[in-house]
This record gives sequence, structure tokens and C-alpha cells, in this order.
Amino acid sequence: MNMYDVCIVGAGVVGCAIARELMHRRWDTPLRVVVLEQHDGVAEETSGRNSGVLHSGIHEHPCSLKEQLAREGSALAVSYALEHGIPLLRKGMVIAISWDDVRRGLWREVSTLRRLFVNAWRTNIRVSFVTPSGLRAWEPNLRACCGIVIPSVSVIDPLAFVQSLRTDSEATGAEFAFNNRV
Repeated sequence: MNMYDVCIVGAGVVGCAIARELMHRRWDTPLRVVVLEQHDGVAEETSGRNSGVLHSGIHEHPCSLKEQLAREGSALAVSYALEHGIPLLRKGMVIAISWDDVRRGLWREVSTLRRLFVNAWRTNIRVSFVTPSGLRAWEPNLRACCGIVIPSVSVIDPLAFVQSLRTDSEATGAEFAFNNRV
């Protein structure tokens, strides 16, 4: 029976990132890490099937831990992707209010957009308010009354990201045990 110092349950993005981080830290004695996964590979559930958007933190309460972690995590993921050749789109993100919402009287969407704009301002996230013509310049097929553009948002290939974290972890000694339900 193998003995380990750390057992991580789940080989999604969080499990693989924790394994990588633990293996890259300096310890007094070598750390033995195992990642247990119920499937036969990494990122078999949500981590491999999400949009890959690296969020700016704009949706979180300003100065909250979630906002801080979203910003720091996005920056770390972008840096890792660039360093490891993982596909990354650095095109920004648009949050828009459709004309259909306005016609249905969903003016709360405007207050939500305003709140996001204020959140961005409070946390030094660069955003721009955009008019209908500005939105069409951004995306010709978008028909909306207004929106905000967040240029710092990137999109990563989620499966390539998790696979790279696994490879990086294994190269430094972490072990992965697949088809192990906990």
C-alpha cells in the first residue's frame, strides 16, 4: 500500500492546480501527493466543459475575497497559459442589455449594468460604457441598447489548461490514480 502526505480528491482544474502548487513549493522533505479521480482522465466533468472565461472579478462585491481571488486567479491563469503555450484569447468581454429586455420592461438590467460599472471603478478594473453602435462595432450581430466592455477578460482552452496542470504536476512527482471513486 502506497503512503502519501496529501490526497487530493478530483482531477478537475482545482485538484490539478492544487497538486501543481504543492509540487512546486519547497518543502523540508519531498512531498508525496496523489490525486484521486473517479473518471479515467482529468477534466471529465465541469472543468473540461466550461466556457474557459477567466473572470475579472467585476461580478463580485468590491474588495471581497471572491473578487480578489477572481482577479489573482485570472492573472495567474493567463501567465501560466502564456508560459506553457495553452490557447488563450485576449479579446475582452461584453455585457449587454438586449432591446428585447428593454421592450419587456426589464429595466433592472440597466441597474445591474450600472452596479457592475461601479464595481469595476471601485476595484480599478478598466471598463467602457458602450452605445448600440459601439456594440455593433464590437460584434456586428449584436443588437443591444447598451453595454459595458471589459478588455481584461480572457478565454482559455479549459481542457488544455487542466491537462497541462496534470503534466506539470506529474513531472514534479505527483501521482494520479484514475477510476477511483471516493
